[in-house]
Amino acid sequence: MKTRSALTILLLLILNCAVCSQQSKFRMGLLGGASVDKLLYSFDDESGFLDASFSGKFRPAFSIGIFAEYDHTKSLGLKLQANYTTKGGILEKTVKYDSRLRYIQFSLLPQYNIHISEIEYDDIFYLNAGGYTAFMVHGVELISYYNDETERIITSNIKGTDYGLMFGLGIIARRFILDASFSHGLTNILADPVHSDLLNIKNMSFFISIGIGGGL
Repeated sequence: MKTRSALTILLLLILNCAVCSQQSKFRMGLLGGASVDKLLYSFDDESGFLDASFSGKFRPAFSIGIFAEYDHTKSLGLKLQANYTTKGGILEKTVKYDSRLRYIQFSLLPQYNIHISEIEYDDIFYLNAGGYTAFMVHGVELISYYNDETERIITSNIKGTDYGLMFGLGIIARRFILDASFSHGLTNILADPVHSDLLNIKNMSFFISIGIGGGL
């Protein structure tokens, strides 16, 4: 009950911000959209123990979250973003492995703002870059072989925390937001201590999001 009340208050605050002037130095809002995700594989296996003749494929997913921005100057600011997002990818040879890794992700992004119009609304084009920390919520893998499909939980096989870099650009027009971003993991997410010395797996994602926000 308390959690529902807190979420309701947060949503009302964000919607209230959306009708406020964008001239404020502080903004917050909602973002949600689609992503395409891929697992990057690299090998350090001189013995040939692992089959290195494959690469990952992209799979579609989604992301939803909230953000807060503070403009230190007219052109320079800082964005803090929290997302519930699904990462992973598809690995396919004879057998198809569809990995779906769900994370709560926090991103801290220094941002450069270019003001397009300041007559009635402060319309902005922005560029940002920074880092993220993502905490694993759940991991599942769908295994397909011809007409048979099996699902298995892989949460214990994946590290609980992922770190990486994030780059983005977007536009704020009136109170509406269009955002595109790219993230690249720096962590080998494979938790298996035996194979993690030979096999390195990292997350990579492209996001397209729309949202609404405003200033306090």
